[in-house]
Amino acid sequence: MRRVAAVALHSVLVDVARMASPEVSDAPLAVVLVHQEDRDESSILGNTRITSVSREAYDLGVRGAMTVAQAKAKVSDLRVRVVRASQVRRTFAALAEACIAFGATTAVSIDAKWNDEEIVWIDVTGCAHLHGPTELLGERAMIEKIGSCVRAMGHACRVAIADGPRVAAAVARFAPESAGRLVIPRGKGAAAMGKLPTMALPIDADTTQWLQSLGLRRIGDLTTLPRTALGSRLGSHASDVMALVSGDDRAPLRPCVPEELPRESASLEYGIERTDQVLFVAKTLCDRLGARLEGRGEGALLMTLSLTYDRAMVDPSTDRRCLVKMSLPSPLARAADLFSIVRTRVDALGHQALVRAPIVEVALVVNELALRVRDNMHMFVPEAKADRALPRLCAELAQEIGPARVGTLAVTDSWIQEARTTLLPYGTKRPKDKPRFYSKSEEPLRLTTLPHGVKVKSARPVFRSELALWWSPKARPIESFVVAWSDRDRASVLVRVRETTSAVVGWMS
Repeated sequence: MRRVAAVALHSVLVDVARMASPEVSDAPLAVVLVHQEDRDESSILGNTRITSVSREAYDLGVRGAMTVAQAKAKVSDLRVRVVRASQVRRTFAALAEACIAFGATTAVSIDAKWNDEEIVWIDVTGCAHLHGPTELLGERAMIEKIGSCVRAMGHACRVAIADGPRVAAAVARFAPESAGRLVIPRGKGAAAMGKLPTMALPIDADTTQWLQSLGLRRIGDLTTLPRTALGSRLGSHASDVMALVSGDDRAPLRPCVPEELPRESASLEYGIERTDQVLFVAKTLCDRLGARLEGRGEGALLMTLSLTYDRAMVDPSTDRRCLVKMSLPSPLARAADLFSIVRTRVDALGHQALVRAPIVEVALVVNELALRVRDNMHMFVPEAKADRALPRLCAELAQEIGPARVGTLAVTDSWIQEARTTLLPYGTKRPKDKPRFYSKSEEPLRLTTLPHGVKVKSARPVFRSELALWWSPKARPIESFVVAWSDRDRASVLVRVRETTSAVVGWMS
C-alpha cells in the first residue's frame, strides 16, 4: 500500500506577492490573481475583485471577493499587488522540486475536475525507515522535515500523510489544529475522513450547502444516507466521492519535472540603492534556491546575480542589467553556502560597481549544475568540520582573488625545483601514481616566486643539484637545498644555497 504526503499551503498568493515585493512583508496586503502577463498594479480598477488577503488585512476586516474600492474603504493603507498565474505555477514547481528530497515522485495536480489548488504531493512509499526506527515515528519525523523545508522557502503550510493523495490533502486542509501530527495509519483513511467537515469533499458549494441543510455536517454522516439517493445528488462525482468516504483513494500522481536550470527572482516596488539591501533580497533567493538544489541532489558550479536598474534612472546608451558571474570550485547547494558566496562577491565588487542606478529587480540564476557525490558517514567517527567548511572557504576565496588562484598543491614530474609543485583546481582528483622523478626527500608545501635572503644557522640538507650548461662547459654552478627554520617567516622553509648566497624558495609542510 502506497503512502502519500500532502503539503497544504495556507496563503500561497500572499506568499508569492511578498517574495516578489519584500517591502510589503508586514503591511496589510490584498492580492489579485491575473492570467494576463502584461497586467500589473496600474491596471487594477476599483471594481476589481480581490482573490486573497493577508492575515493583517483579514484582522482589519478585509475579505476575499471584495472589490478593491471596498477594501480600501476599510483599510486606507492597504497594499494591492498583482500575482500572475505563471508566477504561481513556478512557485509550485519550485516547491515540488525541493520536495524531491523526501520522495521519488512529486506532483502539483491530480485531475482537473478536482479542487486540488494549493497542494503539493509527495510519494513517500517506503521512505519512513530513513527518518525513524518505526513507520509511525519515521513518518512523523518526515512531516516535521517537509514542513521545515517548505517554511524555509517562505510558505506557511500543514503536512499530512495517508494512503492516498486525496485523503492526505483533505486531512492537511481541514483537520483541526488539535489533531497534532497528521499521520493517518495504514487502512485508517475512512475513519480519518469521517471526522472531517463535508466541505472537505471535492464537490461544488451548492451540494455542500444541501448536505449541511440536511444536518450532515461531517463526512461520516453521509454513510447514513441511501447510496442511490446520494448518488443522484452528487452526479458525475458520486463514485469518486463514495470511494473517498470509504477510504479508497487510488488517484494517480502526475510527476512534476523540474526545470533544467533553476532561477529565483524578486521584483521591487521601489528601487534600492545600497548593497546591504541587495544582500537582504539575495538572502531570500538563496534560501529558495538552496532548497531546490538539495532536493534534486545537485550543486551549483556557476551562478549569475542579475541586477536590473530602473529604466527611468539609467543612461539609455548603457546596459540596463548588471550580470555578476560567480564560478565555484566545487558544487555547493546549501543556502548558507550560496549566500556566503554572493555576499563575498558583492563585498569584493563594492557599491560603485553594482549600484549605478536604483535596482528594481534582483535575480539569481544557476548556469551550470553538477551532481553532489557524498561519502558515507562513519558510524563511530564524527565528520570533520574542515570537510564541510573547506568547499565554502575555497569558493569565497575564488570570488576575491579569482578561481584560477585557488586550489590544492601537487607534485609533478620535473627536475626543476621551481616546477616541482603545481596548483590543481579544487576538487580535481590527484593522480594515484607517483611522479617518475619523485624524490625520497621532503617536498615543499608551496614555492615562492619572490625569494628572499635568510641566514642559515642550523639546517638539514635535503638534496644537491648541478646545473650543467652545455653551451658553456666552464659554467657549472652547484646548488644545495636545505631545510631550515626562518624567524622572519616563523616556519620551516626550503633554502637554496649557492656559493655566496642563500634564499628562501619555499615553505615546508
